Parts: sequence; structure tokens; C-alpha cells
Amino acid sequence: MLKALVFMGALFVAYFVYWNYQDHNAQTAANTLCGKLAVGADTDALVDIAKSAGGRLLSNATANPQVIFFPGPIFNGFWVEVKVSGGKVVSCTTTRKDD
Repeated sequence: MLKALVFMGALFVAYFVYWNYQDHNAQTAANTLCGKLAVGADTDALVDIAKSAGGRLLSNATANPQVIFFPGPIFNGFWVEVKVSGGKVVSCTTTRKDD
């Protein structure tokens, strides 16, 4: 019985560690993308940069703002909203998406 309880406890700890690892990776990728997109930068390569960073473009190519999602642990992740004007980056914000 004790072995079963220890095993279940170890599973919960492993899941918690994995959850935090995935969340940290998603946040780091989102913040890195915003760091690469300086104000005034061209948006031509935005989709390629987002995909190479592990993000998924959720908006179409002409939408404003451009929305990129970085998946984290189950049902969570980070949104990156890139506001554009005239093909240039105006602002970039990162928001946590919790479910």
C-alpha cells in the first residue's frame, strides 16, 4: 500500500514539474518573439519567425493585430498580439491564456 502511495505521489510531482516546464517554454518563446519584433520592423517575415519559434498564427495575413499562439501545458499557453500599420510593427504584447 505504501509503495502505491509513493508511486502516486511521484506521478503528481512529475506532472507538476512537466507542467511548469511546458509553461516556462511557452512564455520564453512568446517573449523571445516580442523581443525580435522591434517597433518599426517589417512584418513580411512575421509568419516565418513565429513558426520557427514554435508559435501558430491564429489570424489571417491581413488582420490587425496579428495573433500568434504559443502552446503550453494542457489548454494553456501565451498569446502574442502584434499590432501593425503600413507593414511595420507598432507594438507587441504577450498575454497568458489560462483555461
